[in-house]
Amino acid sequence: MKIFTRNKSIIIAALVALWAFPLSAESVTLSQCEQTALTNHPLAKQEVLLDLIEKADVALANAQYLPKLSVAGKASRQSDATSFSNSTLGISIDANLTQFQVVGEVSQVVFDGGAIKAQKNASIASSDVAKSQLAVNLESLKSGVREAYFSILYLDSQIEQLKLMQQELGDTQKKLTTYLDNGIVAQSDVAAVEVQQLTISSQILDVQVKRESAVYTLSQLTGLTFTLDTTFTRPVIPQNKVDEISSLRKEFDVYQAQLAVLDAQKQALNSSLYPKVSAYAQAGYSEPGLNMFTSGPAGWWIVGVRGSFSLDSYYTYGASKEKLEASKQQIETQIEQFKLNEGIKLHQKLSEIDTLEQQLTLDDQIIEIQKSIKDADDAKIATGTVSVADMISAMNTVTLAQLTRSQHEIQLLLAQSELSLIEGYGETQK
Repeated sequence: MKIFTRNKSIIIAALVALWAFPLSAESVTLSQCEQTALTNHPLAKQEVLLDLIEKADVALANAQYLPKLSVAGKASRQSDATSFSNSTLGISIDANLTQFQVVGEVSQVVFDGGAIKAQKNASIASSDVAKSQLAVNLESLKSGVREAYFSILYLDSQIEQLKLMQQELGDTQKKLTTYLDNGIVAQSDVAAVEVQQLTISSQILDVQVKRESAVYTLSQLTGLTFTLDTTFTRPVIPQNKVDEISSLRKEFDVYQAQLAVLDAQKQALNSSLYPKVSAYAQAGYSEPGLNMFTSGPAGWWIVGVRGSFSLDSYYTYGASKEKLEASKQQIETQIEQFKLNEGIKLHQKLSEIDTLEQQLTLDDQIIEIQKSIKDADDAKIATGTVSVADMISAMNTVTLAQLTRSQHEIQLLLAQSELSLIEGYGETQK
């Protein structure tokens, strides 16, 4: 049983040592992770597709300005046909019962009241809505990246503090070994320190497992490959601390694009009130031809102007216009609601940051006092006025205070990062 315990201790110590001495100095930053995530995430690929769809829709709309060419033909056999005969005038018309016609036509839009332009604007506006919503989704991806990144930073700080305590326990163990030789402490006191060292090693392994999980999550979000040697740099978050959210928020682009869609729909509605005019030219070959007094097939041509107009649009124009205005007011209400909700989040986050900054100041004071108590207990070990158990308890208290400070420090960084996203200034300095 002792051999097993000893081997287990050696394995734990070896793993901790492997973690403590990385093989390389590879490091990444939060900004790199964010930019890579925005580039490699499947959502980012949709932007190219949206551009292709928009270009296709615009091309289809512009194609309506081009001349339209059509060819039609028909052939028939009928039971009777108009015939005319006048011996006095010497005129005789005897139509063939078998008739055919081949007609080619070229037409060009002359005036459409802006319908084609409205269709093109609607396609562009709809594409802008999809692109803006995609930008919002990509921006929310930053939150996931930052959450994973700061989790790693917090776990790294935990490992660092636990290693410092383990190092201090090692120094204490050497000191107690000397005291043991001089009869000042008992073997059980040295064993208590060894047990505490193993406990800390176990805690480090537990934190490392959590870190590996957070690193895997970050790797999946960014598409980057991280190793055991990868170090994560603490970012610098620009602090604006404004009282209202910025117009740079991607959500505002979505709302503006939705308003542009309504403007295009209103333009299309107005265009429906105007007549549609086009010019056309026809060329044909048929039997009979245009001149019915000539027997046999003949070629012919026609040029002209064609127009159409309907009163149906006037019947529904008023209701359709009111519907568009109501939809516009609905979007404007959503904008105000968004500003209100995000404004509340902003002030809550500012309050959280102020609280964390105050907590860090208190943490520093607590750590300083706890360290002075620990140092005093450490000095009393040699005189036997303080037990080793009390000394270990004091060391644990200091370590707990340092871990609490590290937690507050990372929480402050995360809160500052979230504030920058709420404000609309989501970039990090490094």
